[in-house]
Amino acid sequence: MKRTIIVSLLTVLIAVLTFAGGRAETAPAAADPAPAPEEVPGQIGVFVSILPQTYFAERVGGDLIKVEVMVPPGRSPANYEPTPQQVLTLGEADLFFTIGVPFENAFVPTIEKSVPNLRIVSTDAGIEKRLFDRGGAMRPDPHVWMDPILVKEQAAVMRDALIEVDPDFESDYRARYAAFAAELDALDAELRDALAPVSGSSLFVYHPAFGYLLDRYDIEQVAIEIAGREPSPAELEAVIERARNEDARVIFVQPEFPESSARAVAEAINGSVVLVAPLSPDYANNIRSIAEQVRQGLSR
Repeated sequence: MKRTIIVSLLTVLIAVLTFAGGRAETAPAAADPAPAPEEVPGQIGVFVSILPQTYFAERVGGDLIKVEVMVPPGRSPANYEPTPQQVLTLGEADLFFTIGVPFENAFVPTIEKSVPNLRIVSTDAGIEKRLFDRGGAMRPDPHVWMDPILVKEQAAVMRDALIEVDPDFESDYRARYAAFAAELDALDAELRDALAPVSGSSLFVYHPAFGYLLDRYDIEQVAIEIAGREPSPAELEAVIERARNEDARVIFVQPEFPESSARAVAEAINGSVVLVAPLSPDYANNIRSIAEQVRQGLSR
């Protein structure tokens, strides 16, 4: 039944997504996602929006669930358009865990209407969001996965949703969540120790994706990107001046974003550009790696 509904509305959905995307971003070319593997009988079908969520869902659900991701490696969740094959596969899923990234703004309302039996769960619900300037308007910062303590909240939402659709395995989901929460607490303590020597510092980044992580450990994020766009020459000069005054030595850049402005700042301060990947699926190791790069970059 779900498949019939989706096929009939697929043309409308693609049209909506085409005209409702966010600002364009430079991203490495990536192939369309491959067709999903066959689901093991009895598994709960789960979709997530971004790669780090696969880590969270698998920690909570284990082999009781099969997880697929909307935004593939090398693509930006700001303006991604799901493929027709993904839409068809989503129609056969039990749960879709969203996280508040921009592509969901157009996609989720359309899916809610066309696939009414799909349970869509906002894992960022209840999280107090940071705000940042996007095109002159203050909007919620969606990068809530960057803070291990906030990930505990997101994982708890996943746990409760899985229990609701699969109550026979409630004890399994609760046990897996408890183990994952303990891992996140340990990761938080590890990061706190690692970043304590550089607390109170400022980290210069191109795109402001690190605010939740840096706020947690008392480090200020300074973005080169202005209101979701490249800075003007005057704005770039202001960033360079501040970077010089604060004796900055590194600029963080994500693979999905252009490096030209970041490299201009780095050259002006005799510093370097550091590539980091907040969308890595290897969540814990990636956060450790980012924290170590922050520590090294801010150490005098």
